[in-house]
Amino acid sequence: MNKIYRVSGLRSAGSASVVARAITALQTNLHVKVDIEEGLVNVQGRVSDYLVARAVRSVGCDYLGPLDHRTGE
Repeated sequence: MNKIYRVSGLRSAGSASVVARAITALQTNLHVKVDIEEGLVNVQGRVSDYLVARAVRSVGCDYLGPLDHRTGE
């Protein structure tokens, strides 16, 4: 499963790395890519939106929700 989330507070490669590590620590077999400029986090694997939100918030960023794949918003 592939899902994209909107996140604010990604200011550098360092903050992107921290967010990616927080999400991948949730469970095995998750692959995370962070787009700093767009403020998007792409998560491949099965994990709930709730857990992603908690991981993002736990490192000081703002979780803005999943991107609707139908509208791109």
